[in-house]
Amino acid sequence: MKNNNKVIVLEILIFQILLLVVSYSFGNSRMATAPIPFKGTATGGELILTRRTSERNMPIVSIQTQAGESAESVAERLAKYIHDNNDSEYFNRWVSARGGVLKGLWGGAGNYFLAGTEMGLGIPLPAYSFSCTYNEKTNTLSLNWENPPGGYDKIQALGPELKGNATSCTTDLDEWSHVPDINNFNILLIGINNETYVDEEYCRLASVIGAIHISNKGRVQEEIFGIPFKNGVTPNWKAWSVEGVKQEQMVEGSIRKNYLNNKINRYEKHKQLTSDPSTKPFYQLIKTGQQGGTAGIYRQFLGLIGGHTYRLSARLSTLESDSNKNNWSYSLHAVADRKGKGKLNETQMAGLVALPNGKKGLDAGRIANYDSSKNTKGEFEATSTDVTLPQDSNSITVWLRLTGENTNGVGFDWIRLEDLGRKASPGGGEK
Repeated sequence: MKNNNKVIVLEILIFQILLLVVSYSFGNSRMATAPIPFKGTATGGELILTRRTSERNMPIVSIQTQAGESAESVAERLAKYIHDNNDSEYFNRWVSARGGVLKGLWGGAGNYFLAGTEMGLGIPLPAYSFSCTYNEKTNTLSLNWENPPGGYDKIQALGPELKGNATSCTTDLDEWSHVPDINNFNILLIGINNETYVDEEYCRLASVIGAIHISNKGRVQEEIFGIPFKNGVTPNWKAWSVEGVKQEQMVEGSIRKNYLNNKINRYEKHKQLTSDPSTKPFYQLIKTGQQGGTAGIYRQFLGLIGGHTYRLSARLSTLESDSNKNNWSYSLHAVADRKGKGKLNETQMAGLVALPNGKKGLDAGRIANYDSSKNTKGEFEATSTDVTLPQDSNSITVWLRLTGENTNGVGFDWIRLEDLGRKASPGGGEK
């Protein structure tokens, strides 16, 4: 162990010398690094560090923390893990830790984000229901989202940093120096806490990314990114349950087997820029456990246009759910929100209380349903429907619902919303 520590110290010294050489060569400018200032103690769980790249699937590195473990210990172990296991071009080996701060990661502070089931260490929760609407007439993008309790110190989305309690912003693309391709544009949302300076370097704690990809002249928004989950829930979504089902027992981020390779990135095909959901390394797993009950995840699409019809598409899988048992069902639902009706609650999504449109029961708002007589045989199956908003509505709530006991789990990996305009498609409509 002592020899290993000497090697690490030597490599850090070599890295610092290289920094000095680069600084001298480029007019005493400093190579940007991204210190991460953990604080407090850990709750225990998986701590995932991910880096933003030009691809949609993001490389990660992770360790298991212990309940009550100090920020200093976590930073030291994460630095050592990155050093000892690094075979990636995205996480350099010359990292170190001091006073709970992970130091030496290449690139600016805006490149690194934190996810996983570890809920302490000052790591902010992600925003949810992140949505985008493009106005072709004014060439503006409007973003809407919801913040976790307490909000953030700051928020980064399009353009300048926003106040930590902001839930929307609009940007005029004509004012951009480099106008984005509205047919292929990735938009990210990041919550920021604990901004500080360590050794004159700016650092912060950042939430896992909320992300939307827009295409088809801004009419389509979809979740097509390989981003790790926070507390088992896919980015932009929240968990819900009734009948005493606990969140930690019913949601989990799962990784496709063909991406596992025991390397630091945890999957092989991270360098992909694709619109195929099957290439996303992570998918949502929903289960109810031996205690049974009803549970799922939900999100809203916000800032929509009243009177417009929207085509909603998603991919679901029954995975290895037992086709010989008839005590489970898995379904996808959507409903236009109504002014003055408030947000949907758990009892409405469970089918126990009427939806804003007056519909009630297990079929209310249902788009697709799977059970022992109809399953996807382990594959992910795409389904879609059209939803027309009333004139006084500007959002749609989408939810997944699993009911049963001792279920093996069901999956979800993609959603897409397309604005069809004011003319509804034949056969569509809100259920």
